[in-house]
Amino acid sequence: MELESSGTCFACGVDNEHGLHMKFEYDLEVGTSVCRWTATERFHGFDGVVHGGIVATLLDEAVANLCYTAKIPVVTAEMNIRYVKTIPTGVELVVEGRIEQLKRRIIYGFSQIALPDGEVAAKAELKLMTIKRG
Repeated sequence: MELESSGTCFACGVDNEHGLHMKFEYDLEVGTSVCRWTATERFHGFDGVVHGGIVATLLDEAVANLCYTAKIPVVTAEMNIRYVKTIPTGVELVVEGRIEQLKRRIIYGFSQIALPDGEVAAKAELKLMTIKRG
């Protein structure tokens, strides 16, 4: 499978008017990413609470985008999410990702979302499969 990236990715694409427009800072030597992001009401499920699918997207992108930036094209094969607390809209979240291990064609990663007070509201363990870059 070969995939090509464009600026229209729902999570990080700058050319997707409906996207999340996530912007990351990276430390490629240790394999980490950080994004500060605030959900507007258009990303809510219940009023004032970020939709769980958006939370999953944030957690996924923190590791997948890190891999892509490190020149390791991947697709997510498996993700186990733990929703710890509801995440309110309108507050700055800290979304962090890290690469924990590379085994053959599988990358193991971890991500989390912290609230402004530093409390972890959601976390995920991920397995990503490397692919050929198109």
